[in-house]
Amino acid sequence: MNLRENIKKELRLLNEQSGCPGGIHNYRGYISSTFHNVIVNPSAICTASGTGALSFEGIPGSLPPFASNHCANNQNAYQWLGSPNPGDFVGIEGLGGQGNSPANQPARLCWEYLGTTSSTNLHQTNPILTNPLSLGTFNDCEACDGGTSSSSGCDPSAWSNHSNWITTWTSLPNFTSSNPNQPCNMICNKLQIWNNNLTNAGPVQANQLECKIEEGENQSQIHGCNC
Repeated sequence: MNLRENIKKELRLLNEQSGCPGGIHNYRGYISSTFHNVIVNPSAICTASGTGALSFEGIPGSLPPFASNHCANNQNAYQWLGSPNPGDFVGIEGLGGQGNSPANQPARLCWEYLGTTSSTNLHQTNPILTNPLSLGTFNDCEACDGGTSSSSGCDPSAWSNHSNWITTWTSLPNFTSSNPNQPCNMICNKLQIWNNNLTNAGPVQANQLECKIEEGENQSQIHGCNC
C-alpha cells in the first residue's frame, strides 16, 4: 500500500469515527394501509413496523447517489422528506416493484422522525419503492396514512418571497398588453407548467408551486380566462 492509499485510509477511518456533523437523522417506520402494497390487517395500521431506528442514505430515484459521502446523503434525505421536527411524521408515495411489493402498484410509507443521534452507525437503509414522491410532514400517522398533510396547499408564511413574487409576476407586460389573447395565454400556460411540476416536487417547491397556482387561478378569474 503506497503513501497516498495510506492517507486515504486514515482519512476514511477518521471520518467514520467522527460521525456526521449535526448527527444522524433517524426514523421509525409505521404500517400504512398500502404498506409496501401488501394487504394488511386494518387493526395493524399505524402501529410501529419495528423497534429499531432507520437512518436513510437517500431516496431511490429522487436523490443522486452519495456512495462516498453518507453524511451528505442522510442530510439530503432529511431535507427531501420535509425537514421534520422530532415527533413529526413524514411519508412518501411510490410504485412497488422491489422486495415483496408487486410491480407498478401504488404504495405509501410513513415514518416518525426521531431526531438525530451522534452514533457513527449509519445504515444504508432506503424505502423499497420506485419513483417516490415526498408527501411532506404530518401531525400524526393517521394523517400520513390518509394523506392530509399539515402543510397542504399554499402556505404563504413558508415562502418568504411570496408577496414579492405576486407583485413581480402581475407587473409583467402581458397583463397590460393590447394583444386580446393576453394575459390569458400566459396565465393558462403557466398554470399548466406549475401543475405539471407538482408531480416530482419536494415539500418546499410544492408549496411555492401551490401558491403560484393559487394566484394564477385568481388572475384567470379576474381576466375572464378559460384555462
